Amino acid sequence: MSDDDPARARAFLEPGTTCWRVERAGRVALIVDARDYFEIVAEAMERARRSIRIVGWDVHSRMRLRRGEDAEELGPFLDRLARGRRELEIHVLAWDFAMIYALEREPLPIVHFGLRTHRRVRFELDGHHPIGASHHQKIVVVDDAVAFVGGIDLTVRRWDTPAHRVDESRRTDPSGERYGPFHDVALAVAGDAARAVGEAARTRWERATGDRLDPTTGAGNPWPESLAADVEDVAVGVARTEPPYGGRDGVREIEALYLRAVERARRTIYLENQYLTSAAVTDALAKRLAEEDGPEVLVVMPERQAGWLENATMGAVRAERVRRLRQADRRGRFRLTTPRVPGGTSVKVHAKVAIVDDVFATVGSANLSNRSMGLDSECNLALEGTRETIARWRARLVGEHLGRDPEEVAAAIEREGSLLAAVDALGGGERTLAPFEPEADDTLIDLVDEPDLLDPERPMHARDVLERFLGDRAPGADRRRRRRAFVRLGVG
Repeated sequence: MSDDDPARARAFLEPGTTCWRVERAGRVALIVDARDYFEIVAEAMERARRSIRIVGWDVHSRMRLRRGEDAEELGPFLDRLARGRRELEIHVLAWDFAMIYALEREPLPIVHFGLRTHRRVRFELDGHHPIGASHHQKIVVVDDAVAFVGGIDLTVRRWDTPAHRVDESRRTDPSGERYGPFHDVALAVAGDAARAVGEAARTRWERATGDRLDPTTGAGNPWPESLAADVEDVAVGVARTEPPYGGRDGVREIEALYLRAVERARRTIYLENQYLTSAAVTDALAKRLAEEDGPEVLVVMPERQAGWLENATMGAVRAERVRRLRQADRRGRFRLTTPRVPGGTSVKVHAKVAIVDDVFATVGSANLSNRSMGLDSECNLALEGTRETIARWRARLVGEHLGRDPEEVAAAIEREGSLLAAVDALGGGERTLAPFEPEADDTLIDLVDEPDLLDPERPMHARDVLERFLGDRAPGADRRRRRRAFVRLGVG
């Protein structure tokens, strides 16, 4: 099938399989990095008339949407909006997090949001999921007319500019502590696509609280004036992951979407992601890399996973997945890279983006992990067929990492006939996409033959975990190695 075949360009989004719904969006815009995202979301919320719905993995009352001496923290900001408009209802829903994250989270968020803000700012924690799962969606919906979906939570230690300067003095948390460069991406949509995202947010609220929220209609146009649309009047797919729970079947639309995107690729697969541990997606990529005329695959991700535990679990699985891809890549079409800025610092990539050729793009909350494909709640948006827009998005993202204008990147891709060759031609400066080989902490290296223990795709009972770690199915030597790893994790 030709790259120019219009049937292929429309073959990614299939309601009920690779997405939940396909709806028209009056406007769509890509937002790169949290400085712009937070400012744009703040502007949209200030234009709200009837409703603001915030759904997040984490929401922190002391984060600041804007920077500067007079910048408000999120709690007082939402309180001011509620007090200023009598009809405005604000609902904030965050994951009722596992204890392992307790030191990273705001203590007693229900106090900071629920008791220190206006009564029309309602805050709830959502723990309605299987054991071991999390709610990982990152959604903001204003008046059911504009929606933001991506990888960016309204929380601390996310703010950064596209420059990702090592010495950026504004990149601090509420305590004043600095943190490293941080890269993330989101999409803004208006119209029916935003209403569909709003329905997904309202459904989450009802499941968590038992209270039903009505859709918002006739509230005006909260699209931020500072945000220029990249494309107008296009079809947008809304894709989800939901685990089986409470008598409901699981939803694996995002996994199906990624698998179809990989299968349909002809020339280039561009991925930005925090992880690369999904067995299904890795197998699909390996199959394409093994083909004689398969696509190039450029992956942009953090050099190391965050912290010892994550590096010992997700890092170990990632190293094994990458070895699998390298074995399949007999023609040099796979490139694993990390963005580096002046001084050699690696940028923490938190984005969840996939772009196939110049005909398909998805942005959302889903990592390329087993969890995001089946165990955690996720939400992605996807576009197909809008070639000029999608090609421009890819050039913009690659250009940021290389310190180049998007026009330079687009010209290099055209000249070289290859995304990888264009990166080679433009890279090598102080800002570059540096190839790297992932290293795995050897604490759990003996367990990588069962990686779904470290990155599960479905709910698992504790007895099943113990049986697979220590049970009689493994030979005696394997059981001894696994017991040592279990003890080193501090859970044995």
